[in-house]
Amino acid sequence: MSRTISTAMLLAAGMGARLRPLTNLRPKALVSVLNKPIIEVWLEKLTKMGVEKIVVNAHYLAAQLLFYLEKKSRHFPKTKIIALHERQRLLGTGGALKNAASLLTEPFFLINVDIYTDLDLNLLASYHFDHPGAPATLALVNRPDKASVSLGSGKEILAFRSKINVDGESEKLCGAGLMVVAPRVVKDLPSGESDIIEGLNHNIIKGDRPIGYKALDCYWRDIGTVEQYYSLNRDLALNKQIIESKEGLEGRFEGFAVVERGARSARGSIVRDSVLWAECNLAPGAFVNQAVVAATVKSAVSIIGGAAVDEGGVSRSN
Repeated sequence: MSRTISTAMLLAAGMGARLRPLTNLRPKALVSVLNKPIIEVWLEKLTKMGVEKIVVNAHYLAAQLLFYLEKKSRHFPKTKIIALHERQRLLGTGGALKNAASLLTEPFFLINVDIYTDLDLNLLASYHFDHPGAPATLALVNRPDKASVSLGSGKEILAFRSKINVDGESEKLCGAGLMVVAPRVVKDLPSGESDIIEGLNHNIIKGDRPIGYKALDCYWRDIGTVEQYYSLNRDLALNKQIIESKEGLEGRFEGFAVVERGARSARGSIVRDSVLWAECNLAPGAFVNQAVVAATVKSAVSIIGGAAVDEGGVSRSN
């Protein structure tokens, strides 16, 4: 039996509600990390390790994502990228898998697209194959504030989303949004909207327990909120200025900066430790500090912290 995984599914259909107002402009899969859409980070990572088929579900602002995937697919000629448009409604994490069942006939990676990590997926795959018969193997990270996966001493998962200790629990960790899933799990999911974690809970009830892979030393970020998104770019920029194009940038930049092509800053504007999207346009005297900006900022206006996005006026989140 092969110990390699040739298929992955990226969950990219969600509304990105916690990441608003940024996701009022783009679906979360196209939110950029160091000026590169997060889904592109995953496409590159998966293709480099030899994954041959990548399934992506789309729903919220689907036209943007589908256009991007069609355009980007030519850059990955050895990989088949298949987009599944959930047109009527979100199917949930389980329903998305059921909808893709005919494409998921071997063990596959299941990945939340809004996760950034340097975790070695080959190690996760090897751990799954070292535990034959497991319905799934979940990567777990040490985040006490989000710990809700109960792990037994034999690394079997005893419960999900439990706020209290369960019998036999040795520790409680955080699900990393990355797992290897056996096709039989998909087969057992109900049709229509469902949740993969609830599906795996049914496996646990039947005594068919998933396995936890402890990835405690990896870098891991969930970019579900503006604060988390900003922190990821800050961490990766390493105090440098990552500027895609200097055209149209005449203002002063201090500290780290992550700036997309198309952003504009007039002479007399100041940007300090911030992320500027292509939609950013800073007037003379505008001041941006520790923020994510995708808006026109007028003279003498300060954006400090949070995010600012143009939506027929400026929408801010602090």
